[in-house]
Amino acid sequence: MKNTKPASLPSPSGPTTSPRTLLVLAGGLGSRYGSLKQIDGITPHGESILEFSVYDALAAGFTKFVFIINPRIPAAFIERLSAVLAQRQAQAHWVVQDPAVGVLPGLAFPERRKPWGTGHAILCAQEVIAEPFTVINADDFYGREMYPLALRALAEVDATTYQLMAFPVAATLSEQGVVSRGICQVDKDGMLLRITEQHSLQSENGHIVYVEDGQQRELPPDWPVSMNCWVFDLSVFGHLRTLFEQFLRAAPAPDGEFYIPTAVQTMLAAGTVRVQVQLSPSRWMGVTYAGDKEKLVAFVQQEIDRHRYPAPLWT
Repeated sequence: MKNTKPASLPSPSGPTTSPRTLLVLAGGLGSRYGSLKQIDGITPHGESILEFSVYDALAAGFTKFVFIINPRIPAAFIERLSAVLAQRQAQAHWVVQDPAVGVLPGLAFPERRKPWGTGHAILCAQEVIAEPFTVINADDFYGREMYPLALRALAEVDATTYQLMAFPVAATLSEQGVVSRGICQVDKDGMLLRITEQHSLQSENGHIVYVEDGQQRELPPDWPVSMNCWVFDLSVFGHLRTLFEQFLRAAPAPDGEFYIPTAVQTMLAAGTVRVQVQLSPSRWMGVTYAGDKEKLVAFVQQEIDRHRYPAPLWT
């Protein structure tokens, strides 16, 4: 697994180059958090995690932003952030994660209101993305050092090899309860051997544990996990479309979701693609539960006090 230093910032894209695209997954409903955490303010000026991610991505050289959202995102938030991006000559696309997208007529789920998950969210972006792209969650603070690495990876991925920016599991847990993470197994060359979506990760009596097949298992603190920062080639849309149809034909549970790690693992097992894993040098922070917010707010304020971010953010 690569443990690399941040890449030097690239020069701005010219008129003949492809956009440097960041796909932001902001379609979640925040059920465990209790509100729309992707737009919840974490500074005295009301800026959200999503805005800090946009700020860092702009600084790294990303020029196109695609936001997958749910209909509850306020229009005022969309208009304000769109204006910020326009001022910085960056594209902004806002796409609602419609549960009907990608569902064949014979597989209709008329009662489905909840989004189908992160893999489906990517499919919803297909009409507005025509170039390699980086994926992030809107409610994760990835740190500014990660974005130059992800940007450089855009030029390295192709139809056979994708990339993943991973984080040590100990840095991604919540003191408030269990979390979901993609647990990675990586070979000596940094290639992903297996990734498993687990929904019961937690720290218990000084050990990091989760339950699989009815048995409790333990992970070392530095074990790499996915926080859904992927760099994909356009070919991923075709793979996801096929796998999503298979997911639906298998009659998923009423609250079932189509996750990115599960889809990637299917591709790995079939030999369809390979995935290079890089360990991000930046610190991850996030909110799963409402009780996580206090720690995140304190961390961001420290970053501001260190002059790593201006206050207000959009000066």
